[in-house]
Amino acid sequence: MSRCSFTLKKKVFFDKYYKSFLVTLLIQFLLKNGKKNIAMKIVYKTFIYIEEQTQKNALKIFEQALFNTKLLFEFKNNKDKTNTNNTDQIPYEITSFRSILLAIKTLIKEAKKSISYTFSIKLANEIIGAANGFGKLVKNAEANKLLAKTYQPFLYFDNF
Repeated sequence: MSRCSFTLKKKVFFDKYYKSFLVTLLIQFLLKNGKKNIAMKIVYKTFIYIEEQTQKNALKIFEQALFNTKLLFEFKNNKDKTNTNNTDQIPYEITSFRSILLAIKTLIKEAKKSISYTFSIKLANEIIGAANGFGKLVKNAEANKLLAKTYQPFLYFDNF
């Protein structure tokens, strides 16, 4: 018998201003060394900048950006049992929550790579670009869908 006890899931509180779970997730991923107020200021400045640039609701643009950059499949390498050095990438379907988490992580990662004055402007530009359907993140999501179609025969043999 296992000696581990069950862990209870923490309640996730919604955001103050936007009342959205997705904004809370974005704040949690931006969190560094427990400084939540700084992460909240960055996110709110980002959303203000998005509203100034697009004259639309920033939350809807953020949701559209996440929808455009969501991945449907994750690929894992499967090495052949024989002595050959062939490895096949097998697509695994991922849950919608995990796909949203991956989309937020990639948005933050690409924003850190871009060149701009402040991080809030970098993140806003990435979100606006992903919502409009252009940029590296959208291309990666489309490439993921195409790769999943090419490895479609392996999709049903995931329990090796």
